[in-house]
Amino acid sequence: MIKKPSTHLNGKTIAVFGASSTIGRKFVEEAVSRRITVIAFARDTTKITSIHHGKVEIVQGDITRLKEVEKAIRNKKVYATINFAASFSSDILEARAVNIEGEKNILKASQKFGVKRHIYISTIATQMKKSNAYRDTKLAAEDEVKKAGGKKEIDWVILRYANVLGTPTWDQPFKIIIPYLRIGIPKIPTSSKNALFPYVTIETTVDATLAALTAKPNQTVTVVDGTTTIGKYLSVMENKYDVKRSFLPLLPLQIMSKLFGRQIPFLVGLTNVSEFFINPPAFENETMKRELHIKPRQFFKKIKE
Repeated sequence: MIKKPSTHLNGKTIAVFGASSTIGRKFVEEAVSRRITVIAFARDTTKITSIHHGKVEIVQGDITRLKEVEKAIRNKKVYATINFAASFSSDILEARAVNIEGEKNILKASQKFGVKRHIYISTIATQMKKSNAYRDTKLAAEDEVKKAGGKKEIDWVILRYANVLGTPTWDQPFKIIIPYLRIGIPKIPTSSKNALFPYVTIETTVDATLAALTAKPNQTVTVVDGTTTIGKYLSVMENKYDVKRSFLPLLPLQIMSKLFGRQIPFLVGLTNVSEFFINPPAFENETMKRELHIKPRQFFKKIKE
């Protein structure tokens, strides 16, 4: 069960950007059920029109357009803004527009209208050694958040989510259906099945984001429930989605990346991700538990739910 945030948030207004994402939508549902008034901002509002309970104002807009962001929170007495929006595009211009310029727009509007706190949803991908569009733009956005806080214009918390179980990004492998054979290529191709897979559940991300609204400001927290091996993770996904084979060795990917990386930047990013999982940095959740008072969830217990 998701823990309740501090009662002093009751009746306050928060603006959630990227509210139509899987995690954003789940967060909005939980926040309004806790008597928090929510402005749910998204490009595609059809995904959030089903949220009826509680106080929620649905706003269609694009975070890359400052005027639309400002209009959403003008004269609303917003206590906090939260940015779930992200572009995973390998096109650096598209990634910059959403991940950097979009975040700057939210920060500008927040400062202009006296918002007290900003929560930026980042990623453990910022800890990758090799450059790619997603990593680089999310890191740059984190710097923008810290700059705004350095001017003492707004309190901030950066949450770096691990790989979120329960979202299409990680839970649904690509399937090729052939008579009597189901082949799935997962999002984490690697030749090392014993490599560690850092994961977090949607429930924990919602817990953490709610807690960040009242946590000690101006800190970066990695939100991670724990780790399992890639082999165990793939085995669970194979059974869950009836996939007979969901393993793509890293070496062919590295070769394709070298041969076609310039023409297909996505291959470079995917190769970097795979290499990252073979030798990932150590992720600990003691800071998460201490600062946000979050109890981690177990991988296999979550899968059985």
